[in-house]
Amino acid sequence: MPGFLSCFLASINRGYIAPGVVASPWQNGIDLDRLDVRLVAQTVRAAHAAGIRVSLCGEIAGDSLAVSIILGLGVDELSANPPAIPAIKRTIARLTLAGAEDMAKAVLDLDSPEEIRQYVAGRLQPGTLP
Repeated sequence: MPGFLSCFLASINRGYIAPGVVASPWQNGIDLDRLDVRLVAQTVRAAHAAGIRVSLCGEIAGDSLAVSIILGLGVDELSANPPAIPAIKRTIARLTLAGAEDMAKAVLDLDSPEEIRQYVAGRLQPGTLP
């Protein structure tokens, strides 16, 4: 099911989404295409300027590739399904904040969730992180 922010922005009623619509957190909801990355970045900037922490929940928070970008955008907290937590912890342990911020900036120049996914996967390969 798409996340609250993306449903609100797209005027989607989460209670009336057909079964099977959400196949991947990269395809629906906050799918981390260039627009969604910008929306999350703007949300984080505005919230932090007002002294508000930003939390992200749902399938995208449990995606270890997406977490790299989400943290780089400045999201303060993640809420994910318990089975996803070990993979997320492994990803976070391999990152530096500067590296995550660099990835978040770089994806703004990419056009599709697939390009973003490939870029992040390449950056997370052993020996490629700063």
